[in-house]
Amino acid sequence: MQASTPTPAAHVTVLLAEDDEAFRELLVETIRAAGFDTLSAASGEEALRIASSSPVDLLLTDVVMDGMNGLELAQRMRSEVRRLPVLFMSGYSERSLSDAALLPAGSRLLHKPFDAGELKRRIEEALAGVGPARPQA
Repeated sequence: MQASTPTPAAHVTVLLAEDDEAFRELLVETIRAAGFDTLSAASGEEALRIASSSPVDLLLTDVVMDGMNGLELAQRMRSEVRRLPVLFMSGYSERSLSDAALLPAGSRLLHKPFDAGELKRRIEEALAGVGPARPQA
């Protein structure tokens, strides 16, 4: 049986943590156009504040951010919501992220740049618990 695809009626909420303002605004529009509700934060700290008062179905976070990085944000959010799906994004290679201990093996990573179709597909895969959560080389 194939996993169902989220629809706008499903009211799936994506919390986006991205410190680049222009890119964050573009992503918010893209995620909403794909049919997902979106909350956005400019930092890990702001994302935690938002998550403390709003239900979140998926965390989409940049790996490298000033202050709290994406991995620390994911770990802290998962301490509250154990099975929270997380989709990391970065312009850095998987190897450099794992070498810097910023991303554990098996994490879902979306490489920048990406298009709207890939973003939607990867969000749906993360929500369904399928798709590439590839181990790192």
